[in-house]
Amino acid sequence: MRIFLSVGHSILAGGGCTSASGFINEYQYNKALAPYVRNEFIKRGHQCDVIIVPERKYRVWSGERAYKLPIANLGKYDLVIELHLNASNGNGFGTEVLYYPGDRRGYNLARQISSEYAKLGFRNRGTKARGNLYMITETKPTALIIEGFFCDNRADCNRANQLGYSKVANAIVNGALGSTSKPVAPPKFEGRYFVMTSTPGDTLNVREQANATSRVVSAYNHNSKIYVHEVVKNGTGTWYKIEYHKGKFGYVSARYCKGIK
Repeated sequence: MRIFLSVGHSILAGGGCTSASGFINEYQYNKALAPYVRNEFIKRGHQCDVIIVPERKYRVWSGERAYKLPIANLGKYDLVIELHLNASNGNGFGTEVLYYPGDRRGYNLARQISSEYAKLGFRNRGTKARGNLYMITETKPTALIIEGFFCDNRADCNRANQLGYSKVANAIVNGALGSTSKPVAPPKFEGRYFVMTSTPGDTLNVREQANATSRVVSAYNHNSKIYVHEVVKNGTGTWYKIEYHKGKFGYVSARYCKGIK
């Protein structure tokens, strides 16, 4: 497996850091953690590239997006992981892992990583489906954002410092590669799974498998409302699993669909 491992945030041209900071600085911590995670993946026979936005290059935070997305989407990666820390005025604590809504693989990997962090003593805040973060919504491979702990919570930061980078890195890799429980379907979110086809003057093909070369089994007209049973993200893009006929399922490209508000 080839992993894209991103350090969230950056240092802008003016010297300001876009990350949160408390007892620990989010960006600096994850910049130090990333090589440990990479080395652990490599020890277990996988490829892992650490992606850090060039420091003092971009004037605004949107430069981070412009730098990272092309690498993630053109690098033939199997998994995207971005490292972050949470913050909430010192009141929040624990770990949560974010995934793309409906992505079965992403949901199960998020569950596993959260569980591994819990073994280290962090509160398991669980998984969170997020459809508004570009590192999850605009990356072709399955993507996760790990909010390891709260950088403004003293207890969380003390625990992280006591554990050291190696143990935290092991937890991430164990979760990403292991299986702590039987895979299950992600929870369904009301209003999230209906989309509208967007193919003006054309039809949208339903494929037998989630790729553009698979056999066409059906088609939808422009502006057809369809229900999404599952989201599949792979090297060819994001696909929606749909029921095109009673008991018969296929896949349509999310590229040619739009959300319904």
